[in-house]
Amino acid sequence: MRYSFVLLASLLVLGACQKDPVSLPVDESTLTLEQELESHAVSRTRLDAFGFVGNHPSFQRITNRLPIHLYLAVPNGASNLCYFETDSLRFRDSLNLFRQRRMAFERVGNGLMIRGAREDIRTDRYVRVSYTVGDSFYVTPPMTLRAATLETGTIDGIRSATNAQDFYQFSWGGVPGTDQYFLVLEDVSGDAIMGLTTERSSFQFYDLRNVRENFFPQLRDPQLVEGASYTLHIYALTTRGWLIAQGRHTFTFER
Repeated sequence: MRYSFVLLASLLVLGACQKDPVSLPVDESTLTLEQELESHAVSRTRLDAFGFVGNHPSFQRITNRLPIHLYLAVPNGASNLCYFETDSLRFRDSLNLFRQRRMAFERVGNGLMIRGAREDIRTDRYVRVSYTVGDSFYVTPPMTLRAATLETGTIDGIRSATNAQDFYQFSWGGVPGTDQYFLVLEDVSGDAIMGLTTERSSFQFYDLRNVRENFFPQLRDPQLVEGASYTLHIYALTTRGWLIAQGRHTFTFER
């Protein structure tokens, strides 16, 4: 399934669901995630949609002082995108406790990512996003929104060079508490040419043996262009979708 990333941001204010362009009269709706699921005639429900949330200091500059960003992998053809929150930390798997909140959307130029943004919070909570593709209903696992107690850090010291096995290798210092790294590689025009997750703090281009999830499965043997410039984005994530740290590395490919 081909993916594009949806970045929820403040430039276009919509209702909490993309299908409803009317802004909610208050920040929080009475609609629950359970009711949203029941409102669609679907033959399959999947609870493993990919997403994460964080609050890196740079986010406020990107989205008009909104410090919290949500990133979500959405297949092409998806519709009815909805955002939900709960402050019940004990029962994060209960769909009935997640209530719809207003969110805005903005697409990003790399073709892979979409970003969402919201105002700051004073208490930790869980968030989930749902959408439909054909007759299937997709929901992210509960993602930990720890903005009240944690701040997303920066990954420094990212290196890249051809290794002894003739792979072009990226490496960085492991981030404590990370369960997986999400890697996005962009070319000089800003288009994403790679998106994948791995548990290791290194990656050999284009060796998929240690990859958990590949968002470009159609690529068989992509090649970097000699003398061309690229940017690698690294996101260190927990299993509950919190962005512990992020970093970027711009380089010119040379053998």
